[in-house]
Amino acid sequence: MPGGGLRHFPQLARVSHNGSRAFRRTSAGLTAEAAAQYGPRNVRLNCLAPSTVRTEQIERVMPAEFRERVTALHPLGRLGLPADVAAVVLFLASSASSWLTGLTIDVDGGRTLV
Repeated sequence: MPGGGLRHFPQLARVSHNGSRAFRRTSAGLTAEAAAQYGPRNVRLNCLAPSTVRTEQIERVMPAEFRERVTALHPLGRLGLPADVAAVVLFLASSASSWLTGLTIDVDGGRTLV
């Protein structure tokens, strides 16, 4: 019987980087717990945790100076693009990820490393 894959995207209004880290840890724990529970039913569950993604809305509402400061916080030196996140979603939806479950994947240009 073929299994399924679930991905979820936690949302957080970034009040502080420490609050974001705590939220990600909590989300990671919930993801791992749910993956363990539903794994025997051949369901994979993974969590995507993107950092700031350069969307039209971000361009509209985030002042350029602030955007530059946020960009500087990312070791890869840029904000993410929608295509960056979409590529990870496509990977998780593909058979190439068939043995992955319970992961929280930080799609963040290294932001959680600093």
